[in-house]
Amino acid sequence: GRSAAVQAYEKHVVQREQKIVADLTKAVPSVAVRQRLRTVYGGVSATVPANKIGDLLKVDGVVAVQKDQLRQPLTDASAAFIGATSTYGALGGKKNAGAGIIIGVIDTGAWPEHPSFADQGNLNAPPAKADGTPRECDFGDNPLTPQTDVFACNDKLIGGAAFLDTYLEFNEGEDYESARDSGGHGTHTASTAAGNVLTSAPVFGVERGPIQGVAPGAWLSVYKGLGEQGGDDSDLAAAIGQAVLDGVDV
Repeated sequence: GRSAAVQAYEKHVVQREQKIVADLTKAVPSVAVRQRLRTVYGGVSATVPANKIGDLLKVDGVVAVQKDQLRQPLTDASAAFIGATSTYGALGGKKNAGAGIIIGVIDTGAWPEHPSFADQGNLNAPPAKADGTPRECDFGDNPLTPQTDVFACNDKLIGGAAFLDTYLEFNEGEDYESARDSGGHGTHTASTAAGNVLTSAPVFGVERGPIQGVAPGAWLSVYKGLGEQGGDDSDLAAAIGQAVLDGVDV
């Protein structure tokens, strides 16, 4: 569990946050306070008329007002390109390289049924979260099958959560508001980082295997902070905060 000092500081942060939010609402009645960011970033996200920014800055405790920006996802390189494969001999072999490490991927989510994220039986169960709450995989039902088959966490893909509050407020057309990947980018980066060792990878009938991630033995936790149009700063900050609380190592 978390130490008494951490819990006391959290209580202090919440009290200070509540006071500032109350003062914000009094200073600008039209403000819509949204996400509370208490880990890796101290502040709140809010929608406010542009001509009222000056009024927010007058509130005691407000040190800055930063404009949310829509970020675009970037890709990564392969295991061989970065030299990771040369380390596998000392790390229990290719299939187990990265064992005991939780890799967190903040992107467009993931397609949890992908073979790269299957439980191949070689990994242990992940450690419990520090706050005692269960690990959750909020990917929802598989839309490609007729039956109801909601994805459940396994010993490879140990977490999945969506952080899209700001994004959904200003963008429409997101296919999945869960952690399920709408565009494929997050599935690509997550499998690049921690995908299983697979001998076969057929794409439209063409064999592209074998494939693997950089750390096939690592646990994977997915945070969907970007939609099809990109991701907002406040959503990404919330995702990073949760990753920290979930004990993500990388």
